[in-house]
Amino acid sequence: MDYLSDKLTEEQLFKLTFDKGKSNDSVQVLKSALSNFEYFTQDQFKKTRLQVLDDLSNEFKKNRDTRAPLILLHRFREWISEDHLEIRTVSGNGAGRPLKAKRGKSQKDYLSQVKKWMRHCGGIKIDIDDYRDFVSIPNSAMEEEDEAQPLTRDELKEIILHTMNPVRRSKFYFMKCTAARHLETLRVKKKYIDFSKDPVMVRLPKHIVKGKTRTRIVYLDKEASSKVEDICNRLSDDDYVFMPNDAIDTNFRNNENRWWGNMMAKLHLDQKGENGHLKKRIHSIRSFAMKAVEKGNNDSVIADAYGGHKKFVGKYLDKTDEERNEIFKKSEPYMSLFSEIVTVDNEEIKEQYQKQMDIMQKQIDDLKYGLTGRMNMYNEQLAPLDISSTHYLANSLLSLMIELGLSEEQKVTMMKEFEQAKKENREPDLRKAWNQPRLTQEQVKEMRVLLNNYRHTGSKKQASQSNHRLTRYRGSEYLKLLLSEYE
Repeated sequence: MDYLSDKLTEEQLFKLTFDKGKSNDSVQVLKSALSNFEYFTQDQFKKTRLQVLDDLSNEFKKNRDTRAPLILLHRFREWISEDHLEIRTVSGNGAGRPLKAKRGKSQKDYLSQVKKWMRHCGGIKIDIDDYRDFVSIPNSAMEEEDEAQPLTRDELKEIILHTMNPVRRSKFYFMKCTAARHLETLRVKKKYIDFSKDPVMVRLPKHIVKGKTRTRIVYLDKEASSKVEDICNRLSDDDYVFMPNDAIDTNFRNNENRWWGNMMAKLHLDQKGENGHLKKRIHSIRSFAMKAVEKGNNDSVIADAYGGHKKFVGKYLDKTDEERNEIFKKSEPYMSLFSEIVTVDNEEIKEQYQKQMDIMQKQIDDLKYGLTGRMNMYNEQLAPLDISSTHYLANSLLSLMIELGLSEEQKVTMMKEFEQAKKENREPDLRKAWNQPRLTQEQVKEMRVLLNNYRHTGSKKQASQSNHRLTRYRGSEYLKLLLSEYE
């Protein structure tokens, strides 16, 4: 009587696994474990995994002895700990890759999934104590699982400055504040972000976080929130922020990881550990964020909790909103990339700092108004470039300055001038539009990196082949003239 069966089919097991946590990831881990077990049984016994399971199940029915499945699991663990380069894995494009050894955590996950499969699909229930006695993973294998090394502030700045895709760039800003994992970040929808809060609050629902533990509350600083909001302004509430709505998150992540590997090679940050993985990978942004929380609060446990580590997350989430806000505010100075945040408690120091700021503002005003005369000179020097419309210049200038952290006041001033010029059917006055105080030496360095990215490397004739390239060319020429003041 089939309807009284005490076993599940594999398809029923996949559905049960998904229904338990509403997680496609859990199903993929199970399928990957079974695929590797299939490679193992074919290689060792010339049988499919289902044939081996039938054999095990029949023996178990006879004597209820689990030694045979335990010994098989032990052999499977030894087998997946070695490379099998002659075996080609099946991939979407049919090409396949050589089967590489699995390391500590992967071994543990695969064994757990195969044991579950034996129980549900073969009726073989293994005692947990017997399993621990027969099947163990050496400590040396577990030690090889290294954490991603945190990026330094300068390294992360350089990566962001070399990232031209605005959505990808915003994703990195998001991760450097939230300490979200890469997949967690890709699954974020616009409706999870509350821009009305100060600081901007992000809710990572339980169903998108690793382990499906608890809904996590994290934050964005002003630097990151402006970048993310620019992306969100074009989206509906149910849209994903950092990937297309029709994308498969794991596939999209893999493509992003390949881009990251190429960028690390370009920036000479592609050193690898003993396990062959990059030391500085995308998760290094998450490590950067957790290190910032640790420095700001002088507490490594709070940093692990903020990052969603299962063992500690309750210590953070059980705090009040005010306490969580305070934890983040203490971390902000260490998260900031392109703006300095000064935090002082002593009133005398605050007063001295304010006096210094007043003096600097006067110097800035002098420089700003002194720039008016130089603008005419710049425009005269630009005349030989045969620029028919300064709109291209203004827009290029605006896009570049936004990347450097253009303040809201400066942005508004610039946009108002553009709108007014359009109403009056004239070109915008760049002397009004340019409202940037004198740049620091650090900003000059950052600006030069932007110029290298934005300026077309070919001749002016080549740059003129498309309006998009020409816009970048004009903007870079304009900024190059501006930066000549600092030579």
